[in-house]
Amino acid sequence: IAKNGNNYTILTNDHVINPGESYRIQAPDGKIYPATVIKEKPPSLKNQDAALFQFQSTVEYTIATLGISAPIAVEQKIVAAGFVSGSAKLVFTEGQISLLPDKSFQRGYRIGYNNKIQPGMSGGPILNYQGEVIGINAVHAYPISDKIYTYIDNSKPSAAERQQMRQYSWGLPIYAVAKIIPEFVAKSPRKIDNSGLRAKKGLIQNIDQIAQEITVLIPNANPEDMGSGVIIAQKGNIYYVLTADHVIWNRDEKKLKDKLEIVAPDNQRYAINVSNAKRMPGVDLAVVQFTSNQKYRVATLANYSLNTKGQKVFVSGFPGNKQQNKNKPHRILTAGILSQPELIRLNTYVSFNNQSSIIPVQIQTVLSDGYDLLYSNITKGGMSGGAVLDTQGRLIGIHGRVEGEISLDFDGEINLGSSSGIPIRTFLNLVEQAGIDSDLKVETTAPATLKKSEEDVISEYLLPLDQVPK
Repeated sequence: IAKNGNNYTILTNDHVINPGESYRIQAPDGKIYPATVIKEKPPSLKNQDAALFQFQSTVEYTIATLGISAPIAVEQKIVAAGFVSGSAKLVFTEGQISLLPDKSFQRGYRIGYNNKIQPGMSGGPILNYQGEVIGINAVHAYPISDKIYTYIDNSKPSAAERQQMRQYSWGLPIYAVAKIIPEFVAKSPRKIDNSGLRAKKGLIQNIDQIAQEITVLIPNANPEDMGSGVIIAQKGNIYYVLTADHVIWNRDEKKLKDKLEIVAPDNQRYAINVSNAKRMPGVDLAVVQFTSNQKYRVATLANYSLNTKGQKVFVSGFPGNKQQNKNKPHRILTAGILSQPELIRLNTYVSFNNQSSIIPVQIQTVLSDGYDLLYSNITKGGMSGGAVLDTQGRLIGIHGRVEGEISLDFDGEINLGSSSGIPIRTFLNLVEQAGIDSDLKVETTAPATLKKSEEDVISEYLLPLDQVPK
């Protein structure tokens, strides 16, 4: 993980080491070196299942790129590597992150993933698809003892949670280790970027938290007919949810869909009062109600000019193909950039007189049902009716059409296409017909200019993390 002069530092697991024994390191070129265990670990590393070796060599070896501020998310594709006991062969396994508990286990484990980890692979790297080390292997699935499943605050998961945790391998996140041994990673190609860590925590996580608290699922027996919605108002125990009209309206049968209900942010299910459903004229918007004594967050609506070029936006919703667990809906948040609604640039392939070229063509867009909010976010079926948020977590639109597509052109560039939604100003112009007996929280100021560190963090989220191309 680091080099200082001829001294190389290696990160591994503490359980790999036996006190008092001598060790040798076999480098990637096959050369073998005597290694020294750094016995005096920093106090903050003592309880972590992490240890450090050092060896000396005049040979130039590659240093790991540490993904200290790289995003880590459930369903993120990863690669884990290591040497299996009794074999000199380096093993690579592909998989994805399956669990990220809110707090670490006592020995520092926090990344639960479905890669097959075998004895001997402990201490090997967990890499993202950018080749950055985001963690190290520590525990394989179905260990002999359940003692590892004790949180850092001495609390323990439930029996059901523990059974789920046993299915996965577990590793230590590199950011947690690197923060407490900065002197050993100072020579790493990827330095500790505290500003980026603060930006991610202060921006992405805050927006995602807001999105989680205001976005609801509107389920359906057919995953293709599922939808999302946003809590926008409350009056007593009545909550108002803004969604896309096609989420609740059966256009073929020209009637409301059967057995409509809301799955709230705490996974409680509530019937929708269909007699109070309000469909907005001329646009693909509707307002529905549910009744609950629980306290739910209400979205802040933002009504300002959305003509800022390159404005970053987020879409929150429930993809229909991700809802395998009825009792635990799966929501995603994707980042993107606003496009100008009146003009889209297309690259058109033209052949004339046996001469071929790619030229830019400008076309006027023809939009219907109020969809004049375009953005580059990747969205999926089931996210219709979900929230389009600005960088302050305020509702600027309702998502409704899935037009984004991931593809690679001949230069390896990622083309995102355009998804579309209805601006919140359109709804506000029709709000008197929505039957909302409550004041809305509306702000009219544009979001503050982002810092470069915040821009960089958002750029890492421009694709859903489970779809970053290899």
